[in-house]
Amino acid sequence: NQARTMHALGLDVRFLGALGDDSFGEMLTKHVEAQGFSMRFVKLFRGLPSSVCLVLAGPSDRAFVSCYSTTDAFAACDLEEREREAFEGCSHFHIGGYFNLKGLMNPGLTGVVKRCKANGMSVSLNTQYDATEQWTGAGGHLRELLPMLDFLFVNEVEA
Repeated sequence: NQARTMHALGLDVRFLGALGDDSFGEMLTKHVEAQGFSMRFVKLFRGLPSSVCLVLAGPSDRAFVSCYSTTDAFAACDLEEREREAFEGCSHFHIGGYFNLKGLMNPGLTGVVKRCKANGMSVSLNTQYDATEQWTGAGGHLRELLPMLDFLFVNEVEA
């Protein structure tokens, strides 16, 4: 949502993430590229299904059924491999869905954020719900990131 809005405002937006080599990955790629976004920095995991989330909505509540295959497989080294070219000329780095990005809850992401800050970039993070309800990230990693963030997005439950 943030990327689509920034793109609509005329800003250059770059996606970094992961997809599987399945029909969901193909469909998402076509949809995103049709909106004018490049998928150049998105890693394609061969042999893995794309991560998906189905939302089941009822009259008073909702439930989520998720597959985290490529989200779990995406690691700090995948981000670091794309960092130099993907971040060239950028002024902001947004991390969406932190608590679903298990492979980034480590010093690798911390290093990426430190380099962003050293290059004058602002950094934001959207936590998303933490299914473990620990709210700290693996090994307390979120504590390392918080002092470096310019913006933190949370909802009432996450706050």
